[in-house]
Amino acid sequence: MSTLKHISRLFTKKIWRLALILVFGTILVFPLISTNAAKLNTSSTNKVYSQAGSPENGRVIANLWNWKFQDIAEECDYLALKGYYAVQVSPPHNHPANLVISNSDKRRVWWDLYQVVNYNVGNRLGSQTDFTNMVAACPNLKIYVDVIVNHMAGEDAWTCNNTLSECTLGYGNGYQNTANGYPSNTTYNALWNTLAFPSALYYNNSSQSNGSFGTSTYYKGIGENPNGDFHDCMDENNRIDDWNNVGEVQYCQLEGLRDLMTEDPVVQKTIAEYLSDLRAMGVDGFRVDAVKHIPADQMNAILNQTIDDTITPTIGNSYVYQEVLETLIKNDAGDVTGRGATGLRTVDYTYDGYPGNTSFGYAANPYAKNNGDAFEFSFGSALEDQFRGENSGDIQWLIGSTLFGEGWGLLPSDKAIPVVDNHDTERSYWYGSGEADHLDVLTYLDNQTYLMAYVFMLAWPYGDHVQVYSGYDWFNGSSSWRTDKELIGPSADANTSCANMTTYDTTGAYTASNKWVCQHHWTAIANMVGFRNAVYGSDVSVADVHDKWSSTQQIAFGVNHKGFVIINNTGNSFSNTFTTGLPAGTYCNVINGDLTTDQTDCTGTKITIVDNDGDGFGDATIDVPGNTAIAIHVGQSIIPPSAVTITNPDGCKSGSTCTFIATVPSGASLPLTFAWTASNQSAVTHQTVNSLEDSISFTWSDQTEQWVTVVVSNESGSATDTLNFTPTPLRTVLVTFNLYMQGVSPLTIVRMNSDYPDLNGLVLRYSNGKWTCPPVLLPKNWSGSIDYVYNYTRGVGPRAETETVNHTCTLFPEDDRVTCSVDWNR
Repeated sequence: MSTLKHISRLFTKKIWRLALILVFGTILVFPLISTNAAKLNTSSTNKVYSQAGSPENGRVIANLWNWKFQDIAEECDYLALKGYYAVQVSPPHNHPANLVISNSDKRRVWWDLYQVVNYNVGNRLGSQTDFTNMVAACPNLKIYVDVIVNHMAGEDAWTCNNTLSECTLGYGNGYQNTANGYPSNTTYNALWNTLAFPSALYYNNSSQSNGSFGTSTYYKGIGENPNGDFHDCMDENNRIDDWNNVGEVQYCQLEGLRDLMTEDPVVQKTIAEYLSDLRAMGVDGFRVDAVKHIPADQMNAILNQTIDDTITPTIGNSYVYQEVLETLIKNDAGDVTGRGATGLRTVDYTYDGYPGNTSFGYAANPYAKNNGDAFEFSFGSALEDQFRGENSGDIQWLIGSTLFGEGWGLLPSDKAIPVVDNHDTERSYWYGSGEADHLDVLTYLDNQTYLMAYVFMLAWPYGDHVQVYSGYDWFNGSSSWRTDKELIGPSADANTSCANMTTYDTTGAYTASNKWVCQHHWTAIANMVGFRNAVYGSDVSVADVHDKWSSTQQIAFGVNHKGFVIINNTGNSFSNTFTTGLPAGTYCNVINGDLTTDQTDCTGTKITIVDNDGDGFGDATIDVPGNTAIAIHVGQSIIPPSAVTITNPDGCKSGSTCTFIATVPSGASLPLTFAWTASNQSAVTHQTVNSLEDSISFTWSDQTEQWVTVVVSNESGSATDTLNFTPTPLRTVLVTFNLYMQGVSPLTIVRMNSDYPDLNGLVLRYSNGKWTCPPVLLPKNWSGSIDYVYNYTRGVGPRAETETVNHTCTLFPEDDRVTCSVDWNR
């Protein structure tokens, strides 16, 4: 079927659900399949987007949402150990104090972090000192900060107690007054009078009008910014009502949040100074919240400012990725024909002068700007259909004739950050007043289905970067709807993060905890980060998928001949022989374990691949349990010896014993077995050798060609080397020392040493005025040196003197003799 019909089939059921579920600070809009933008010009002259500041292809960002700064600092070593590239930190700016849900556990609201009071760093997550200490504690990770630049704190009605220690939200229609942005509703006036917007240099005055956009009129400011700091729709509720009206979406208030006049240079400079301050604290990049509510060119102007040339790196080489939640385009029959109403499109924020794609309803936009990458929420929405089997979906379609990715209408891979879920989408899991159902999202409440979706995302070669979300148990096992569910923040329990929880689940089996879910610690997810790092290169894409196998809700595929994955999204186990595209060997299934430290075994199950046809790649017969996955990659294998080299001592002689050494290159897994054979010798096997080197001695009887072979092996493979050689031939020679010494007697040889060991320790014989060695076997044409020490006595009787002489002479072969002559008269 055509791509458009396929998309329509997947998502027709969901269209009616796409009413906007709005929560303070972010918008819960659930986008569907995006445009296939083909090959676009992603280059930009803008300073803001620098790939040098972003992760390498396949690297993973851990979103530790709502984590305290000190807890992230404690977690960084674990993240780096498991191969995470970066950590995303929740908004660090100052926010309204004491916003607490009225419920039994007194949990904070989560969205207070998305209401900006000023740009000072420090809030309920920790102080500025805690923040800078966190950055310093994470030298092996990039630090990306969630930033809110579209709005300041909201103006909804609150009912607070006298001490402001607890405030309850009431969705009212609070309006701005005429004094520096403070609301006038007396039930929450005291609270809002603590919000120091002037510290961020923002002002507004409702008595003066300054321009309009459609039906929207925005305020003229007072004080330092005469052009105004905030927008105002001046309609019935001062908020966005028509989400297909670009004027309302970008110039009206998002659920009562003060909408900044981002077209104004003063506002732009103020925001840019905040980002620059974060950079000076060591931040590497930014996740920009609710960016579709800011025109792309205005966002570009903010990001391209150089506030302080002394700050290195500046804003201009930050890594930027953006939250753009799109609405849908559909025809009269309700079929999805594209995504992104006019002006509200991801591509407008990721490409300079977007050229358009009419097949998906994306018109060209010459004013589009490359402000960075963007989340691809449609990735998770599509996975939900396939893994749940909804709308005729099955996971087999993911690896079908049109591989999941750009061919499905998703963003081009080099601009997309795919996600399974995040803090917005997981709260869409339940909706309505008392009705329990799920929307277009999988969450930790889906247990193994959710886990399998994460395995797929981390294995699938789409997205230069992916994000693993790790939050807290906001649901807490409640079987009935609670109206404050979408508002609940993290628990006040002392176990404030996975870093200091004594126990937590690592398998994806959800049980109510009221604490942190710790998804990034789940064995399968954490180890699949290593899978992605091991498998991906700089140019890996869906074109590198190979050896596909599928059966409805069961799939298998290899990537780049470095990794292989099987997903069984059914409750039934099965067995199959798979062509893996991986080299022969024994691999650890990283879904349930790791390679041991000594690389000799796996803590979980092992998969053995055999190369049956000699093409360098192998097959494996694998039993796959229900509701689980198997994932193997070249970085988690019992490493076979790739080669072995035999060396022997120089001058190995016939009639002597020689020692041979076999050496295996570093990296092979221990223990090794060395099996030796040699010509006319008995075979010898050395088993369980916990070293990369082994040696053996053989004795040779003649001068004919000889050979030695060693086969070194471990559980995962073997390597062989053969050494062919001819022992050095020997001959019998007479070594003569001509010592002409007059007037000395007697002469005693004390010690004799040579660089040829067979000469050492010989006893010399004196005859006819010469000292002669007994016959010895020496190599043909050998020459060398000899050191000898002797004593002699001069004179006789009481006047006799004894002297020790050390002397070296060179031995020269003359036929069958080696003569050392010394012409020395005393």
